[in-house]
Amino acid sequence: NVVTKPATTKPLLPTNVITEVKPTLESSVKVDVKQQAPAVKQDIRYTPEWGKKEFQCLLFKLNGLILAIPLLDILSIEKWNGECTAVPGQVDWMLGVYPFRNKKTLLVDTASLIMPEMLNKFESDNRMLQYKHIILIDDGRWGLVCNTVSEVITLKTDDVRWRKQDAKRQWLVGTIINHMYWLLDMKKFKNLMKIN
Repeated sequence: NVVTKPATTKPLLPTNVITEVKPTLESSVKVDVKQQAPAVKQDIRYTPEWGKKEFQCLLFKLNGLILAIPLLDILSIEKWNGECTAVPGQVDWMLGVYPFRNKKTLLVDTASLIMPEMLNKFESDNRMLQYKHIILIDDGRWGLVCNTVSEVITLKTDDVRWRKQDAKRQWLVGTIINHMYWLLDMKKFKNLMKIN
């Protein structure tokens, strides 16, 4: 007779025994597969109310640049022969007082105020002789001197690349795209004069 050996089986663990599996170092480390995307700085542009519809601007020349002022901010344009009365203790960009319609208009050396870093290219005396016009703003309180005034143009909102909300030059509200002319925000410009 052939004697068969019983099959050997591993003993089962008792039901009352709890086994604890300790995680290895690799399994205990959680890997964040979803990497956080870097924050993208939003390019927020500032458009004044008057720039949200069709508007007109006056172009004028200043030391080789062509700038634009919204027509609604201009009271008058006067020819200037260089005469004005200096005020004791006035700031560098102030030229003096100019009589206009029984008012005392404060004349501003526009270039000295907004782009003093470029004035080393021009001799002061020659630069002053080249100023031939005054653009009066703020009901005649301020007068911006310039070389010449040019023409009035009509613009739409899309014609301007408006400045960023946090731009350093708040008075520079944008650039006229087709010509790369600077467009001035006179509200911010007046604030600049008051601060200085």
